Amino acid sequence: MMSMTVFCSSCLLNRGWGLCGQLGHGDFTDLSTPKAVDFFQAQNTPIKVACGTGQTACILECASEGRVLYIWGAGACVSRLGDSTTPDISTPLCIDTMSLLSANASKSSEFDIYTLVQDIACGAMHTLILTGEGMMHVYGKLSPLMGNVCRVEDYSENDAKSIASGGNHLAVLLGRKWIKDEDADKCMKCSKEFTFVFRQHHCRSCGGIYCGDCTKKRAPVLKFGYQEMVRVCDTCYTRIMK
Repeated sequence: MMSMTVFCSSCLLNRGWGLCGQLGHGDFTDLSTPKAVDFFQAQNTPIKVACGTGQTACILECASEGRVLYIWGAGACVSRLGDSTTPDISTPLCIDTMSLLSANASKSSEFDIYTLVQDIACGAMHTLILTGEGMMHVYGKLSPLMGNVCRVEDYSENDAKSIASGGNHLAVLLGRKWIKDEDADKCMKCSKEFTFVFRQHHCRSCGGIYCGDCTKKRAPVLKFGYQEMVRVCDTCYTRIMK
């Protein structure tokens, strides 16, 4: 197995299993003692690193380019779609993060491309990438145990905070879950059932579905770009106005 550590402000140390080149030293040998990855010595600050069984991923903070993503190791792990014919890569490979942008984000004048890559996580043979617009991309080879995992998931309306992955599973921490209309037949606070007349309403902060009586209050929800007064539930109103 492999381990890696970020040391000081600009040095990346690693050790362990290097059969697939996942240590990043340009070879395929194992290391029992920590060694700095030469590739990053002259680069800017590494701010996040993640290790899988066959690959390593790292987010680098560059003064001129913003956040840059590198992945290296087993070819099937580095390939976007898990192509097993891809050669193993023993030095860090820069990923085209602009290709991760959705059409809507690329057209937005407010989207900051310099903070595009927000978080990374590695499983056994796959790498998760969370973008600033709330899109989660899955690079590499997916285990049959993971079922029909989508390569791209949209969490833009759910305030995705961070991602994590084990060997053959993944998780996403959400700040808000936008409940679908068809998934709620009663108010999430008072439990009164909705009818054609007794309508359902979304809280613009937590994404829950409530009746009109339980969402009478209005407040700005700045974390989602609502500077005007919008509908919120009583619990979120109390939290926002503290």
